[in-house]
Amino acid sequence: MQPDKKTWDRKTWLGIRVVAFAEIAILLAFILIIAMFAGDTERFRNVNPHPFWLVILLPACQYGTREGVLATIAASFALLLGNLPPENITQDHYSWWLGVWKLPILWLGTAVILGELRQRHRRENDRLVTQCHEANMRENNIAEAYAKVRSSKEELELRISGKLRSGLAAWQASKRLESLDKSEIIAGAADLISAVLSAESFSIYTIENGKPFLAYAHGELSNGNLDKPDFHFGSQLYNALLAETQPLCVINPDHELLLSGKAVLAGVLRDKVTNTAMGFLLIDKLPFSELHFSGIASFSALCEWVGTSLSATQKYKDVRETSILNPDHQCYSNGYYTRYVDYIESLAKRLNFDVTRINAALKNPENLSSHEQANAARSLGASVDEVLRQVDLAFDYRKDGSDIAVILPATSLNQAQLVISKLEAALTNRGVDKKLFNFTVQAIHAA
Repeated sequence: MQPDKKTWDRKTWLGIRVVAFAEIAILLAFILIIAMFAGDTERFRNVNPHPFWLVILLPACQYGTREGVLATIAASFALLLGNLPPENITQDHYSWWLGVWKLPILWLGTAVILGELRQRHRRENDRLVTQCHEANMRENNIAEAYAKVRSSKEELELRISGKLRSGLAAWQASKRLESLDKSEIIAGAADLISAVLSAESFSIYTIENGKPFLAYAHGELSNGNLDKPDFHFGSQLYNALLAETQPLCVINPDHELLLSGKAVLAGVLRDKVTNTAMGFLLIDKLPFSELHFSGIASFSALCEWVGTSLSATQKYKDVRETSILNPDHQCYSNGYYTRYVDYIESLAKRLNFDVTRINAALKNPENLSSHEQANAARSLGASVDEVLRQVDLAFDYRKDGSDIAVILPATSLNQAQLVISKLEAALTNRGVDKKLFNFTVQAIHAA
């Protein structure tokens, strides 16, 4: 509480506390009533000490000089008004006046002395209260300054740790860009964009059959409309991105017209070696602090990096499809499967022998990562080499590697069931759960 704040017992009138008026009046009235009931018409003049001393001492000691003087005046009026003592014959006039004013003079002197002592005590108390208030103010100021310093320290710690986490996340995401799996590259690119640019909302498009296809969405896009209906093949933004060699940024007035509120930054995922567009990157929401020259340069470098990785993946995919052996699964490729089946079926018809196909399809491949799918298919291919004949071959029946076909020349449907049992046993020995695969048998040619 502030020292100058007044409460109900500190309200004053003419510099004297109001509560002192009430206390003096109550005390005088109480003593006079007692005198009236006691039949003392001289109002305790001859009583020593006089009861009115109580009226003088309490206000003077409790409130100070002004209240003590007020009590003296009130007590003097209450004692002398209509109650002057008679003047004796043997008493001179001055002695009589001295007898009349003796008590009021004593009261006044006592009230002044005690009141001044109380005033000095009050001044000392006020000084201590003021110092205490100032000390509290200094304490609050120090506490506020400490809180600000602590907040600044925590903010700096968060910034430093954020930079460290961003650097670590960028390094981890960059390793994923070295993968030859398209989904891994897209996921790594998304992590890299979040770590380097702190983008709050963005979308990654790949080009499928000459048209943009939404491959990844983060932020508001992932909660609402996943695709941009106005970003498609032949749209203004699509054509502008392919025509520009640099990213489109909303800071540039000409680029702002082309973006039309669809994005803050937009760029082409382009392979700089072949100058081939592999996709698009659109950032819809970005912190203002990241929208600077260095941030735009980082965005351009990311577009080139991701585009080069996607191009390498596409080249690897094309080479893998035209090759005979798939190096990932140690199975024969899907491109070689059709030619071999046509050959073995024609040969079976000419020589009249059975040809049976066992399909080993992964159950729920969408629940498995690309690494787990490749390991499962690789284990199946190794099991085929281990337990089957040299003429029994395993193929990538589907391009995504989720379905493996085993071609069994000179093997009937009943014999194929025995082959399935051998494959399941081999998979179990390799630590692979046989329940990952759903085995089915189909006759390509029956003798």
